[in-house]
Amino acid sequence: MKSITFDIPEDAAIAARTPKGQATVGRILDAAIEIMVHEGHASLSMRKVAERLNMRISALQHHFANWEELLQAMITRVTSNYLREINRVLARPARSRLRQFESVLDYLLRDIKSPVSQSLFAQLWALAQTNDFARQAMVDTYGHERAVFEFFIRELNPALEKKEVAQRAALMATQIEGLMLLMPQQSRLPAELSGLEQLCLARTLELAHAPPAA
Repeated sequence: MKSITFDIPEDAAIAARTPKGQATVGRILDAAIEIMVHEGHASLSMRKVAERLNMRISALQHHFANWEELLQAMITRVTSNYLREINRVLARPARSRLRQFESVLDYLLRDIKSPVSQSLFAQLWALAQTNDFARQAMVDTYGHERAVFEFFIRELNPALEKKEVAQRAALMATQIEGLMLLMPQQSRLPAELSGLEQLCLARTLELAHAPPAA
């Protein structure tokens, strides 16, 4: 079984040219994400981030010229962190692609229980409803998640056509992410829905293996 790693978008902190610049950009992104998670997307502004860090607005603009650049860097950081963790999962010894896929799904199902992840994505999608830039950035980042699913679907079910692979990957992504709707700011599902995660995992694997549509 060949090893696999997914390409990771370059984090703005890593792209900064000096260690000092990398540290500063990292602090800016951490502060911006914290504001969005705890105060909502309406509170996110260049000035608010600068104030949080006791930084002049001009110093912040040295790294991010405007709000759009900052938002893009935030979303890229989140995407990079997810793909980096998925690559760590894939680096562990595994007997088969199926076992690797199960491990990736397990990681994703654990992550959606995090109140921080729930709040962040709720805020980003709410922003995307009214902001064209945010909308496209979210479409792009979910493209990375679907690419992970598409890889495993092709490996497990090579008879599928490209379009059907893409459709199944999209269904898997929405099925898993949709569980967050049922546990806002909670780390578990309501008691009456106990076992739904296991059912989601089982149905996702069934979808990966199902024969081509007639």
